[in-house]
Amino acid sequence: MVASECRIFQAGTDANRDLNTFMSNTITMPFLDDSGKLTPLVVAAMAAGATSSLVTTDHNQIILTFATQADRDAFAAKIDLAPQYRYWGVSSKPALTAIDIAALGNSEPATSFAKSITYDCTGGRFPYLAYPVAWGTPAAVTVGGLAFTDLVIADVPDADGKTIYRTIRFNYLQNGNAIRVVWA
Repeated sequence: MVASECRIFQAGTDANRDLNTFMSNTITMPFLDDSGKLTPLVVAAMAAGATSSLVTTDHNQIILTFATQADRDAFAAKIDLAPQYRYWGVSSKPALTAIDIAALGNSEPATSFAKSITYDCTGGRFPYLAYPVAWGTPAAVTVGGLAFTDLVIADVPDADGKTIYRTIRFNYLQNGNAIRVVWA
């Protein structure tokens, strides 16, 4: 997670509060995985003492409020992406931050991006694959056995900036229940 890539706020109702103070104690992030359960990151934040509330304009997001900025920073530091992991899942977001990559819900140790994945894109979501940029870019992508090239590729730094992750998604939202994608 890079601070400029997530929304950070402080709990309270004082509208005249200094903006730097206002933006110190909370993190906004996706809160449900593909099966409708709380993501491990949200569970960990709640275990660390954070309180939560839904984002009123996006019910897929939750605001986690920590008692102090130090508590928030300690939790945020734990969100680093594993350097030799491949991540995948679905999101309605057209671009992901490091925290969104971790919240995709699926990851495994790997040495390449090559993988066959069935995505559930019910409700209009993008299928995503994310991995260290040093692994390159897939030469072939197939969907249901047919060649597919309409992809969007973006590079995202992890929390400490040491590893850059490549995210790949389809150019358009998908609505199918089960989409079989082979990344090769």
